[in-house]
Amino acid sequence: MRDSVYYIRTDTEHGRTKERLRRAAADRLGISPSDPALEVLREREGKPYFPHAPIHASVSHSGGVWLAVLSCAPVGADLQKYQRCDAVRIARRFFHPLEADYLSARTEDFFSVWCAKESYVKYTGGGLAQGLDSFSAVAEGRLAREINGVPIRTLEYGGNWWLCICGGEPGEPEIIELKE
Repeated sequence: MRDSVYYIRTDTEHGRTKERLRRAAADRLGISPSDPALEVLREREGKPYFPHAPIHASVSHSGGVWLAVLSCAPVGADLQKYQRCDAVRIARRFFHPLEADYLSARTEDFFSVWCAKESYVKYTGGGLAQGLDSFSAVAEGRLAREINGVPIRTLEYGGNWWLCICGGEPGEPEIIELKE
């Protein structure tokens, strides 16, 4: 079964994640959102999970969009809206040296690298405490296809947005809009 990407365009990106995640999982599994199997818990670093349902989840929010990726396999996802920033300075301070060098010549790729890194730390459940400089999302002079053996997929999402899925099921995900 391919991954499902659920999104909501909203003014309240934060604060309703458990409810939204239950609705998305209920839709994917074809059950009621009130089903006890859809209890949502969080790991120590904040990654949500369903202890009683056969589904893995990752949540992201950016620029008025809340998003969840649901998969049959462990998954991490990040969504970022393009905005102006000092990509080289940020990369040199927080990223792996290979990424900083790569981005010094290709600043337009900053958000795809950022998304890949965030999706990986969400995949592992380690969060940002893992250290963004402890691994590289760049290999052989381009965005890597995997990080530490885990496949990553970077998708342009609606023009100035980047979505990266780490792990999960291979192939193109199904994209579904949820209504508030």
